[in-house]
Amino acid sequence: MTGKPLSTQKIAALWRAYKIRQTAGFVATHCQVSRHTAAKYILDHNFAQRFVKLQAKANDILDDDQAKSLARAITNSANINTFIADALLDALKNKTFKPGTADYDRMVRLERFLRGEPESRTEDVGTWRWIEEQEKEALEEKEED
Repeated sequence: MTGKPLSTQKIAALWRAYKIRQTAGFVATHCQVSRHTAAKYILDHNFAQRFVKLQAKANDILDDDQAKSLARAITNSANINTFIADALLDALKNKTFKPGTADYDRMVRLERFLRGEPESRTEDVGTWRWIEEQEKEALEEKEED
């Protein structure tokens, strides 16, 4: 016994269900048709090929969005670098740029880090406990007075 063909709305519902889970059993349960009918329409309407094309298109859109986001980040970084370079050049021209030894030390460390020198990868952390102890003793002396 051959049943009558499904309406376009029902076929669209089958397609929506197939996009959720690509099995004839799920489509049949979700759309309240027999498993045989679901499998027949999945094959007749090339749901598998359509789904692959849909996934590829979605991936292309996602890749484009990620590329645009990366381009914005690079542009922002370039703008910041240009701003800093302009500020440094203005300070040099106006002779108001007075780097200290701490600035020089930071530049040397940065250069070593960028080169990948071994001693630049770790930082020696010295203890300054003696300063804290002196401050604590000074506070205690003030409290006693």
